Amino acid sequence: MSISKVIRVAAFAGAFAVVGAACSSGTPVTTVTPSPAPDATIEPAVTDAPAANTPQAPDATDEPVAVESEANFVLVRTVMKKYESEFGGGNVQIVAEVKNDGQAPGRYSTDTSYTIYESNGDIAEDGDFTPAPKYLAPGETGYLVAWENVEKTKDLKAMDNVEPSVTFETVEEIPADAVLPVSKVKVKSGDYDVWTEVTGAVENTGPDALDNVQVVVVYLDSKGAPMGFADAFVDSLQSGQSKGFKTDGGFMPGRFAKKVSDTVGVAYNPWDF
Repeated sequence: MSISKVIRVAAFAGAFAVVGAACSSGTPVTTVTPSPAPDATIEPAVTDAPAANTPQAPDATDEPVAVESEANFVLVRTVMKKYESEFGGGNVQIVAEVKNDGQAPGRYSTDTSYTIYESNGDIAEDGDFTPAPKYLAPGETGYLVAWENVEKTKDLKAMDNVEPSVTFETVEEIPADAVLPVSKVKVKSGDYDVWTEVTGAVENTGPDALDNVQVVVVYLDSKGAPMGFADAFVDSLQSGQSKGFKTDGGFMPGRFAKKVSDTVGVAYNPWDF
């Protein structure tokens, strides 16, 4: 069964905001209707209704209603970070944390996207997220990541908030190559402190050889909040094979590497649709 849901939570540059909805209700009014005065000529009405304690025969047409389990992807928080370059312009990184609080596994749809707005409400940029991972089991938390390169500093400064659009569908099971283990992750400032660099290894624990493996490493600060990410592709991974990777993809400036307290590494087959 396919479900589409649009979740809108405005995330502002360098922080996130939770938008709540308040509801109001009126004061309940109780209407009292007086009973009629007793009349000696009125006798109890005779009806065919059974006594209150008489057991009722079950309705032959009543059948148990099957409740179908569904996935339900919910946005936990969205972070948009703007990194200004000393040469002008810079990069924007977006990380959305998503939880499946449904009763069945689910998968992101291919049109899961984001829109970046300027402070005046104009659209600055839009694009598609990279999921990390693509599937979520019931109760599991994952991420959506994206980045934008901005040429002019004034355009970077004008970007104010981001609005994710998350769509998903319920699936019966999660494929074996949908979540592959990532290990030996290390984060450091790269050459000349230009970008943050991450290295690690990924293992193909699935039954089939893979032409490509998508790798995403989410950077977390000391409070466990996302502060950026890096992504990469690993080519040609046989079943049971492990292979290392090294990347600065995502382009978080190297001076922020020392602020990374923890990481979440995710890898999967990107061609599973």
